Amino acid sequence: SESYLQEPEAYTVGVTFLITAPSFFDEFRDPTFAKSIEQVKTRLLDQSNVEMVGALTRVNRFDVMSLGSLLHAAGISDLDEMCSDGDATLRHKGAILVANIHCTTNRNGGISKCDYRVTKMPHAEAKISVPNGANDVVQQRRGIKIIFQVSGKMGVFKWSAFIIAWVSAVATFGFVSVVVDALLRWVMPLRDVYSVLKWEESVDFSDYRQGCPSAVQAVEHLRQEARRRAAKHPHDEEVGTGEGQAAVFGRSSLAECARLEGASMPEAVLPGASASIHLTGLCANDIEFGLGGHAGKTKPRPPPASRSRWRCFSAW
Repeated sequence: SESYLQEPEAYTVGVTFLITAPSFFDEFRDPTFAKSIEQVKTRLLDQSNVEMVGALTRVNRFDVMSLGSLLHAAGISDLDEMCSDGDATLRHKGAILVANIHCTTNRNGGISKCDYRVTKMPHAEAKISVPNGANDVVQQRRGIKIIFQVSGKMGVFKWSAFIIAWVSAVATFGFVSVVVDALLRWVMPLRDVYSVLKWEESVDFSDYRQGCPSAVQAVEHLRQEARRRAAKHPHDEEVGTGEGQAAVFGRSSLAECARLEGASMPEAVLPGASASIHLTGLCANDIEFGLGGHAGKTKPRPPPASRSRWRCFSAW
């Protein structure tokens, strides 16, 4: 035979809990890290995370909720609805509800409010067997089983933890930079171009102090360039007079002069012109050549097809 309780949804459940962070409380002796339910605001949320107003009542140190409110929070509107397998109702087979009490952290690292979120455990039924020793009859009891879980975090700012995290992040970024540089310098197809752009040799200061002409000239050029930039002169300079002579454009850089001084450059034949230029020695960066113009006048910058770029020159 089968028998059922009348209106089980009207039964109430009382819940109480204590929130504590033992390590923080022992270290700081701060009551923020040890609170009872009376010091915390609680809410019962439905499946849409909306508060069910009036479903939870605080009675002394207990949160009192009806079973019907818990079922509604779990998305169950009626115990007489069929189970997922379709062979019986929830009232007949029973159900297991998991009520998670999640506590959120406030600005000072403690906890001031907690929310109840209830879910139904799928494909589960609550059943116990109670033997009757008098007549060897086993009674099966089915119902609603509720499992409560508490989750949340407490925290406090510590400089030691911040320094460790910061140093770890810096070390990680530094390692990534080393790996990327190694790949670009030794593996990638344009590794030679990247090496030239990434590493640039400076003037040897020992040679400069000893009065090496190339080092002194390089430093003086750098000073002139710095003064020119400070005076906000135009970036490009044009030099060139006379028919068949070359016009030099761009800002010079003497970073590699000490290494390249005296090195001969091959003869450069300018596209679309019959003249040629022989370059030796002194460095220049972004040197562009063009032909044309009249004596005593500056020729405007030629089109890209009549330009060429070299690293070094001392005479032209």
